Amino acid sequence: MTARPSHTELLVPADLAAIGATRSVLSELLSSRGWDDDRLEDAVLAASEAIGNAIEHGSIGDDRVSVTIHLSDEVLDLRVADTGRRGRATPPRLDTAPPPDGADRGRGLMIMRSLAAELELSRSELGGTEARMVFPSDRAPDEETP
Repeated sequence: MTARPSHTELLVPADLAAIGATRSVLSELLSSRGWDDDRLEDAVLAASEAIGNAIEHGSIGDDRVSVTIHLSDEVLDLRVADTGRRGRATPPRLDTAPPPDGADRGRGLMIMRSLAAELELSRSELGGTEARMVFPSDRAPDEETP
């Protein structure tokens, strides 16, 4: 039997400390669908990067970051949207150069792009940036969910 698709929406406080709880929710959802550890860890890491970027670069004060998780047996469609910050370019470009050697930061988009099957950046309905990532489960559609 195939499990029904699920749709989960989270409003995450614009506080880096909130990333851990969001990672846990996503990890539990993927685990409940039988995702293997490698694919699960890829999706959770990329989600963490997107949420961290939304908090650090697209939010201020009491803002919330929207995390939308649409999960079927075959694919995870994950969207992370922020409200944007005045004076910041929205959305960022995907073709930016990697950070210089020795830099401590600036690899988030590269990580997301390397882990997701698809990565799109667009203007969010909230006025900031939306990162949409797609991750296949790498399971055949006829495999049963435990």
